[in-house]
Amino acid sequence: MTGLRLFLRSRQVPAAAIVVILAQVAGIVINSYTFRISSYTELAVPWVVFVPVLSAIAVGFCLRSPVPQIDNAAVRSLAAWRAGQVAALTIVALIGTTIMASRLTGPISTTAAIRNCLGFTGLALISAALCGARLAWLLPIAWAASAMTLGNPVETSLAWDWPVRTNNDYSAFVIAVLLAATGGAMAIMRGTREREHDL
Repeated sequence: MTGLRLFLRSRQVPAAAIVVILAQVAGIVINSYTFRISSYTELAVPWVVFVPVLSAIAVGFCLRSPVPQIDNAAVRSLAAWRAGQVAALTIVALIGTTIMASRLTGPISTTAAIRNCLGFTGLALISAALCGARLAWLLPIAWAASAMTLGNPVETSLAWDWPVRTNNDYSAFVIAVLLAATGGAMAIMRGTREREHDL
């Protein structure tokens, strides 16, 4: 148990869990405020469905190893511990997101928020695996900003702008799940890419 405790503390998992919970509280405070994307449609997108980006960044950021050289030289693989870490924080984020978005009604509500939680978490993990955990925010923020400014909630083509799509957009959910699976596999098996000058 000492090894696990040290692993969690070195990754600042307790702090990440607090950030995940505070993100859900922020979503409850935001409640049902909405924004419109340009003049594509009269359909408004609730801000709450973008709150999971904060949880996702926390999940990706806490994968950072303080001493990656030791991790790489470890006798035991850390993949199982990283998997538990990612799974636990993601489950907390999903439960919180479900509660947070439960008051929403309309075509963009709880299902869209859960989809975004999965998709943004996948992007954060991909970003952490490719660029380092300190840059876990890069892909989620870039994708969220692109969807918020260029997306169309009622488009029927391939859902590159899945964060703003409606609940019943099947392709948007599939893309989000694929991102989550890809990011999870990359981060768990490879860990994060940390550079010497980042330590």
